[in-house]
Order: sequence, then structure tokens, then C-alpha cells
Amino acid sequence: MSQYSPWSTRQFYSKAWSITLKHKKLWIIALAITAGTSSNSFSSSGSNHSSPQKSPSSQHSPLPSSSPANLTQNTPTTPPDSPSLLEPITLFESTTWPQIRNTLSRVPPTTYILLALQLGVIFIFFITLSMYGQGWAVATMIQATADTTDHDQLSLHSASLKGITKVKSLIWLNIFPSLAFVLVSILTAAITAIILAIIKNTLLTILIIIIGIPTWIYFLISISLSLIFAPRHAVLQDLPAKKAFIQAYHSIHQLKLKMLGLGLTNFLASTAIFLIAASPFIGIVLLTLWPIIKSGQFNPAMLILLIPVFLILLPLMITLSAIIRTFKFVIWYQAYQVATSQHHEAQA
Repeated sequence: MSQYSPWSTRQFYSKAWSITLKHKKLWIIALAITAGTSSNSFSSSGSNHSSPQKSPSSQHSPLPSSSPANLTQNTPTTPPDSPSLLEPITLFESTTWPQIRNTLSRVPPTTYILLALQLGVIFIFFITLSMYGQGWAVATMIQATADTTDHDQLSLHSASLKGITKVKSLIWLNIFPSLAFVLVSILTAAITAIILAIIKNTLLTILIIIIGIPTWIYFLISISLSLIFAPRHAVLQDLPAKKAFIQAYHSIHQLKLKMLGLGLTNFLASTAIFLIAASPFIGIVLLTLWPIIKSGQFNPAMLILLIPVFLILLPLMITLSAIIRTFKFVIWYQAYQVATSQHHEAQA
């Protein structure tokens, strides 16, 4: 572990980039962590293009409004459109909806209770399954990045077997430290508010705010940074979840500012890479749609023409996200090495 005893962001990046390019099997594990999130974000961004284009005025703008021909053509067409659009809604409200309401009123209340319980069980099952899969993937990735960084070799099978034994620890780390911090924060704030309401001392209130808010931010940052190294302590040192968190909390004591700087650098670098990778596709979309929008002849149906662009962009961005995640995992493993070695030297 003394290989990276000095903290060097440049060295972290250089080593991480070479490992990411050499061991492409790491991308497979990263895809298991990032593919779902990436696809959801792109599906939501794709729908945003059509929402602002529903104004009916854009469909009748080729002719000037002052033209007599335009007035004679538009006035008879507008009134018939409204009844044709409202007719299905009126028909539904007058015939179909009363039948549905009558049918639902005949269902016993116990059926709704049983249905709610079943939906709750299904929801809990899928949440648990998702957390288990996420924990397995993260634990496997931690072990795999350690193998590639320390030994320059990777076995997905052995990393997966090691990862599956640490799923419970990672689930615990994912839930309880943050939950405990939130509950303690709420309880502390409530007790403090009650005391201040009883005492009614303005100077004491200001003093508590000045001291309390920075203290809360300090512990928030400390816990967040500890949760970066705690899963690595749990997987790589076979520590229970609680001991792994405590070990991580102590090991980051002198590295908080450096870890914050490294995290900010990672965020800025990954954001820049995503923007650079997506810029050609954004340019194609703008060059295609902007002249049509400017001329006033845009139709939301034209967005169908962009489907090939998104079909190419989506897998590209998911793959790029997996590469960046792999890159970050290797970087943070090297930072974990430095923190662990410095903590052991301090204890010795």
C-alpha cells in the first residue's frame, strides 16, 4: 500500500486511466450499476422536447393573420375542432365513467385492503431485490478494482464470489449511517427549538445558530466522505459494516479537504466528458429543428425523425457512463490506499 503513500491526483488519474482502458471487463460490472440510471435520465430528457410545442397557433402560422384568405380559412375550421376533441371526453363522462364507478362500488372493501397489501409486498420485494443487486455489483466492483490495481489481473468469477458475501454489509452502510444522521439531526433540532422557545434569549439563539449550522455541515461532510471508504473497508478487509464505517471515519480525519477536492475534480471532469461526447448530437438536433421552428412550421410529429439520433446516443452515453464510473472506482481505490496507509502509520 505504500505505492501511493503521497496523495497525488495526477498520479491517481494516470493510473486509473491506464487500468480503465486495459481491463475492459470492469465496464461490464459498471454497466450493471449505471445502465438503469442512464436510460431513465435519457428517456426523461427526450420527452422534454415535445412538451413546449403543443401550442395550436403554430399550426396556422404560414399565412399572415391580416390576410382575408387566412381569416376566411381559419374561422370555419376552429369551431368544429373543439367539439370533435371534447366529444370523447363528454361521452366518457356520461356513459363509461358511471359504469366504472358502479362496478367499483360493488367491490368489497376487504378486496381493496388485500390489493394494497399485495402491492406493498411486491414493492418491498422489488426494492429489496434492487438493493441486493446494487450491493452485489458495488462489492464486486470494489474487489475487481483492487485486483486490477494491485495485481494487474481480473477474474470476474472470483470478484463476484467475494462481492456476494458482502452484500448485507453494503446494504447496511447504504441505509443506517445516513438514516441515523437524519434522525439525530431532527431530534437535536427539535430539542434545541424547544429549549430556545422556553428561554427566549436572542443572543443564545444567534450563538447556537452560528455554532450549530457549521457543526452540522461538518458532520454531514464527514459521514458522506466516510461512506466512500467504508464499503472498501468492508469488502477488502473483511470488516463488519459498523467497524468498517468507524475505520473509514478515522482514516479520513486528515484528508477531508483533499477528498472534497478530488470529488469536485471528478465531477467536473465527468461532466465535461459527457458534454463533449453529446455535443455532436446536440448540434445535429439544433441544426435540424431550429430552421423549422424559426419558420413557424414545426410539428411535434417531426420529433420522430430524431429517433435514430437517440438510438445511437443512448447506448453511447450508457457505455460512456460505465467507463467513467470504472475510472472513478479506480481513483477512489488509490485514495483509499493512501488513507489506509497513512492511518496505519499514524497509529504506529
